[in-house]
Amino acid sequence: VTLEAIAGLFEEKFKTHLAPIQAELTDISNSLGVAHKEIDSLKEEVKKVEVIDRKLEDQNVEIVRLRTENKMLQDKVNETDFQCRLNNLQFIGLPEKKNENTEQLITNTLGRLGIDLEKTDIVRAFRLGQYKPNRTRPVLVKFHHGKMRNIVWDRKHDLKDQSDVIVTEDWPADMLAARKKLLPILHAARKEVDGSGEPQNKVRLV
Repeated sequence: VTLEAIAGLFEEKFKTHLAPIQAELTDISNSLGVAHKEIDSLKEEVKKVEVIDRKLEDQNVEIVRLRTENKMLQDKVNETDFQCRLNNLQFIGLPEKKNENTEQLITNTLGRLGIDLEKTDIVRAFRLGQYKPNRTRPVLVKFHHGKMRNIVWDRKHDLKDQSDVIVTEDWPADMLAARKKLLPILHAARKEVDGSGEPQNKVRLV
């Protein structure tokens, strides 16, 4: 056997063993090519998601800003509403008649308490809500000055004792709802006793 024959035999066996490895390497190379394409595609998707995230973040910042501005505006509206109601009082339980003069009704009612009103003391007085038979609507009175309003407010218990008419303050809706939630706490506090054993009757909402 010649060296050439031996070399040819080794070459043939080498090719025979190498062929599957080359095929496997080709498959791996093809798989890597597909994987690289998928990775590139995923990178593009990630970029798109990052762009969307930035847009959402900007939108969230804008939403927070708008909510803050809306809260500030609502607070201003509430404060303005509250200031406009400072000189108001509501009278609950005044008998209602058709075509009544509400301002005169208030003047006469307070006159029986010795509170003499001038025509300029009342800006306006009117019934709240729509008229319904067998239902007495409250009367809202806007006083021209806080001084007269406070005089009437200080005599509210005398008015209730004399005519069962209840005088209340004219709170905005949101403040009225908040006060209603606090009333159970107020009643509970009034039932508590201090060191002298007396109820805390002077506890009140402000």
